[in-house]
Amino acid sequence: MTPTVVRRCLTGLVPGLLVAALGCGLGDYEEKMTEQQQRADIIDKENKVLAEGALEMPKVSGGVQPDVFLRPPKGINLRPEERRYRDRFYQYSKKGSSEFSNVYLGWAGKDKPEDFRNRVLSTFSAKGTSEPTTTNPWGRDGVILDTVKGEDSSSSRIFYIYLYPKAEAKVALIYEMPKPDKKSEALQASLNTLALDKDAAAQFKEFNKRRRPTRK
Repeated sequence: MTPTVVRRCLTGLVPGLLVAALGCGLGDYEEKMTEQQQRADIIDKENKVLAEGALEMPKVSGGVQPDVFLRPPKGINLRPEERRYRDRFYQYSKKGSSEFSNVYLGWAGKDKPEDFRNRVLSTFSAKGTSEPTTTNPWGRDGVILDTVKGEDSSSSRIFYIYLYPKAEAKVALIYEMPKPDKKSEALQASLNTLALDKDAAAQFKEFNKRRRPTRK
């Protein structure tokens, strides 16, 4: 039942003065219903273009490992390959039908942010100047990413490189796509799920709660 139908039903059942008295409450209810519908629409959209779960973080002994939450595009494996890409970056490969070939994840660890950034850009053949990209998640603030595009020597692959957070470059997230270059709805939807450390823990909790079946 839509908020408009709810309003009409209540108007027909209760006296006019009572409806006027409850006007503010009805407005709050309608606003809440609208927000819930918007959230449901976003979840439906995410489920159409994103994988069913979040990337599994590799188990690393020693060092500083961030907690990262990210739902990759549909068709990308949630578990990283055993062998790291270029001995540094964790590779999540294509396992089914997907417009993406791979997703890569890495972090600075003990490296200085500038050293880590340079290594990322050189590894994925970054070209051109970087630009800021702001994510647009639901119910929390977006983050500003340092964004640059890379292209391999054969020009058959394109890398969309995101350094996060922009000011610190702690984490690098790279999406690999075959040419031709095209705008991807799944890429932006995936970026909107990105969260780090405490925010990541909160997103894992919220996502697992959403997926848990309701008891009857």
